[in-house]
Amino acid sequence: MAKENPKALPPKNQHIFVSSDRSARKPGCHVLMKAAIPTTILALLVFADCNRPDDVPAPTPYNMQCPTTPTYLSFQTWGPGAALPNGFTPNGDGKNDKLRLISTDSLTFKSFTLNLIDSSGKQLISITDGYRGWDGINPSTGKTYPGGVYRIEYNGVINGRGTVPDTSIAGSNCIWLFSPHPTMPGCLKAPADLSVLNYIRFEDQFDPATLFTPFTTAENICP
Repeated sequence: MAKENPKALPPKNQHIFVSSDRSARKPGCHVLMKAAIPTTILALLVFADCNRPDDVPAPTPYNMQCPTTPTYLSFQTWGPGAALPNGFTPNGDGKNDKLRLISTDSLTFKSFTLNLIDSSGKQLISITDGYRGWDGINPSTGKTYPGGVYRIEYNGVINGRGTVPDTSIAGSNCIWLFSPHPTMPGCLKAPADLSVLNYIRFEDQFDPATLFTPFTTAENICP
């Protein structure tokens, strides 16, 4: 059996004090508060490397890759096309309640998939009926998702309608979900950057035949 080296350890009745002073300890290690520890116990302690919470790098924020200037989307190869607004207001008033494709018919796409992603990078839902669209409801809670910016990722096949070849598409964009104003009844809460409102287009602003937006929205948006 190994014997203690009297030169390696202080006398058994001596106590060692471990300081709680941050500067006196190895960076990244937990500290023992100032206390008397018998040397026979201290000799059995094994200290492992560790990290302080402030040593752990912060996670890289999710990059939504929104366009510099907000914009809606339009799709067309031959015949009637379709547009996808970049703003909607799922408050149940019958106006702009869904994020959905706008068209004079439902034949623009042979297939279409739309994925909705929040600002943390979490995919919320995937829909395959772009004309039915997204109602902004969290299926787990039955409540509307918070107002703010969301990323969309889409892919599909545009119908050539037998005149031109079908066209595969894929891309992304950012859309704005507007929620009721917390203190002003009848108003929707405006985004922090009010200049965004110059580029938001709601469903009620579109002419489905031309996919242009000549109309003024009926939504009331307040700072």
